[in-house]
Amino acid sequence: MNEMEMWRAVEETGDKRLQARVKNAYSVIERTLALYKTDEIVFGFSGGKDSTVVLHLLRAGYAALASGGDDNSNLQSHIRTVYFKHPDAFPEIDAFTLETPSLYPLDMEVVRLEFKAGIDALHKEKPIRAIVLGTRMGDPNTVGLGEFAPSSPGWPPFMRVNPILDWTYRDVWAFILACKLPYCRLYDQGYTSIGKLHDTLPNPALFASKDKFKPAYLMLDERLERAGRVKVISLEEREREGFKDKVELDRVWCSAGVSCLLDLYEDRWVQLGRGNLRTNHWVEIAEELTKQCPRQLPRTGPQCKNKIEKMKKSFRTERAEEEKPGARHSKWPWYSRMEQLLTGVVKQDEKGGSLCHIPAVHCSSSSLDKETLLHDAWRCPSPLPQPMQGCSQSPTRVSVHKVEDENGSFSTLPPTGLETWGTRPHEDNLVDNPLISKKKRSYEQASPSLAEAIQSLGEGLVKIECMRAEMELKSREIFLQSQIQLASLFAKSSEEKKRKTTKHANTSNN
Repeated sequence: MNEMEMWRAVEETGDKRLQARVKNAYSVIERTLALYKTDEIVFGFSGGKDSTVVLHLLRAGYAALASGGDDNSNLQSHIRTVYFKHPDAFPEIDAFTLETPSLYPLDMEVVRLEFKAGIDALHKEKPIRAIVLGTRMGDPNTVGLGEFAPSSPGWPPFMRVNPILDWTYRDVWAFILACKLPYCRLYDQGYTSIGKLHDTLPNPALFASKDKFKPAYLMLDERLERAGRVKVISLEEREREGFKDKVELDRVWCSAGVSCLLDLYEDRWVQLGRGNLRTNHWVEIAEELTKQCPRQLPRTGPQCKNKIEKMKKSFRTERAEEEKPGARHSKWPWYSRMEQLLTGVVKQDEKGGSLCHIPAVHCSSSSLDKETLLHDAWRCPSPLPQPMQGCSQSPTRVSVHKVEDENGSFSTLPPTGLETWGTRPHEDNLVDNPLISKKKRSYEQASPSLAEAIQSLGEGLVKIECMRAEMELKSREIFLQSQIQLASLFAKSSEEKKRKTTKHANTSNN
């Protein structure tokens, strides 16, 4: 993808915020290529979504530099790239990263050392003056970091370049999908932030059904990007005598294991008339969990019991917060499931008649392509499900997330897939109630004016943000021009001083 193709794809989205983000990142890359030689710049590629974005921004910058009349017309093939291969990395990440040089002309070097040791080795082999990274604000150790940041004390001297430092999770996926860039297939399996094998699981916020997760680009709450990262817990050391101490890494509870545990507990709990489970019951649940969910590390009966008790406690805490005036719907991924477990999976209408199940809304990516999913998820409101046969109540959504950004794109968003559908009495039963009818009319009269006010507020915020972005870009251009002028003045003064020195030396010799 060259510079023109990238800009065309971004402009076709109509997303003003994404356009401003890309323009700013591209200006950072242009400044980097103006300050350093191409063989002094190293791109740190990790195979993740962030470094994938930087890879294609760099390719566009190198292509523009090559087409600008530089002596080396094949600059794009000389992007010096380094991949720090870790023994505990996902095989999918290794495969995608090592396959990338065959898709794009990159000069990739695989380093099997830690980051600092690898940088030392590369610096000794060939000097490095700038390293381009896919770091974003919110990543670990990014406090006080800028787009250009010198290396830390004790490290080889180089400049860390962060073109997408101010990008959000939503910006990254909007760019990847708009430009139709290839990415690691783990992101289609529910992974949103990929680390190592022992500390990364699919994001529970994308749980769809048993062992199935929605793609990463369908996650709406950006705060949950790193929810799939887990803490590593060390267990007892084994083989103490004659061997080096070994530590077993525990992946704690994966989302599929928690879902299976809840199903097994509910079945046994209902069989016992919602009574307390004994020790032998928990042992049977643990054994059945190991059989039904091989992805979950084996758990003991007490561990299963403790997990259920913790989830009950978390549910009671979330419910107490939700019942407070003005509180929002709980964003805990397991809230709806625990509510069904503890309050019953069926609801009864006011007349005490038929009972109907509350279906859960799930999204599966197996039967739809990415463009259809993106269109349905970010631009079209989700359709209401039809009531089940024998149920006289019409379903209504408990909560719907709406996001407003600068240009109004992606403004109507679906639920996360973990929310449920509630029931309400049919509207025909409410017509005879004058109090409800009067309140309904007042709401209908107030809704248009409120919507207009919100729309005008959103348009004003869009204009302010666009003006701010333009002013920031102008200030950066002015700064770059001033630096270039200072450099030219310094060069002229150096030449003048050198000329005077030579002239004085010649005069002295004469």
